Amino acid sequence: MKIAITGGIGSGKSLVGKILKEKGYPVFSCDEIYKEITQEKEYLERLKGEFPFAIKNGELDKKALSSVVFSDERALKKLNSIAHPYILTRLKQRMQNLKEKLVFAEVPLLFEENLQLEFDNVIVVLRSIEKRIKSIALRDGINENEIKKRIASQFDYDKNKSYLIANYYVIENEDSIVRLQTKLEEILGNLAQT
Repeated sequence: MKIAITGGIGSGKSLVGKILKEKGYPVFSCDEIYKEITQEKEYLERLKGEFPFAIKNGELDKKALSSVVFSDERALKKLNSIAHPYILTRLKQRMQNLKEKLVFAEVPLLFEENLQLEFDNVIVVLRSIEKRIKSIALRDGINENEIKKRIASQFDYDKNKSYLIANYYVIENEDSIVRLQTKLEEILGNLAQT
């Protein structure tokens, strides 16, 4: 059974993934796959065709690329249309031949790219905007204005409640890690019975 872990930037998807890994479940990360492909010549050449300013000395200048794509919706769509096929192909290959009953993948842009149908179930991690901003600033060292641009470019979980209608599992990451772990245990118990 393939389960996606999703949620906005700074919601705690990676923390959920880390806990699952510690429990022995296979967990894949689209962000980690993206880091891999940004080191590969074929992908960088493809990117250079659309964003020549973002490739310097044969390497990706993440800051230069981010400053454009998070300020220009069309540029972000273009970047996603280039990156996502690479990421998804690799993710599917890695998830495909595993024998475990439950296999997890952290998929940040699940609803934006309409990928929920690729999975048997979905865990949505929610967190308040304030806590997300604080967490991202601490993790990435970027200012609040930049963070808000990134949040605005993503699926709005407050306005779009489709994940509730679809009976996906929801973890509210507002309190302690103990609460998060307890909720995750409950979800794992339910998934084991399906």
